[in-house]
Amino acid sequence: MDKENWSIYGKACFEMSNSEYNDYEPAYIFVKDKQGEKEVIVYGVSSDQETMIRYIGHETNEIKLNKDNVNEILEWSYDMNDDFLEYFEKDYHLEFMSIEQHCGMWSIIEDSCKEDIRCLKGLQNYISHCQSIGINPSLFKQLLGLDSVDISSLYPERNAGFEVIDEFTCGNRTVVLAMKDKPNHKEFVTWRTTPDRHNGYDIGHYFTTSGKAFADFKKRSQSIFEHHFELKHSKFKARFKKKEIER
Repeated sequence: MDKENWSIYGKACFEMSNSEYNDYEPAYIFVKDKQGEKEVIVYGVSSDQETMIRYIGHETNEIKLNKDNVNEILEWSYDMNDDFLEYFEKDYHLEFMSIEQHCGMWSIIEDSCKEDIRCLKGLQNYISHCQSIGINPSLFKQLLGLDSVDISSLYPERNAGFEVIDEFTCGNRTVVLAMKDKPNHKEFVTWRTTPDRHNGYDIGHYFTTSGKAFADFKKRSQSIFEHHFELKHSKFKARFKKKEIER
């Protein structure tokens, strides 16, 4: 099989199993577009969970693991900020992460003091990413048989002093409803964003009453829902129009 057509995860698995690091498997993989090519950062974990390795390369190159391009990270020296959360602050995309590593990261975050988390924006982006792909305590219980605290309740999503209290996602668009406590009243806002919050928050509509805020949240949610199905309808029509022409 041509390795050129393999996924980054597939290449990492192959190279680990055929190198001196054959006791490791991919833990998580970050990618980022840089000047027309993708930078790839692969973290691997040993079978005894005691050691991790980090490889940095590019998608256009083969992943070749050796002592010259791999950094070993012992358990005591692993830092969730430098080795994980910071990538979310620097616009890297989490290409792959095993369910076991997600569960482990949630445990690390749960057990950490707030002072230990330097990359709060990265943490928020990670939580948003988990929410967008369905990573939650119920999934950990179902697949791993493990109980976990919902870290989104420990570190609620915030932007510009507002706490996000609800969201609606359809396709690659999201609308959030957020609230801020003022001395004598509450202020509300709805923002347009994306499931992983990659491009931040955009076009805020501000309100001083919960009723008007929720009405706007509902209206904007319906708008992205309708837009999503308009695109589906256009693709549907184009597909069958092409078939009719071919006849």
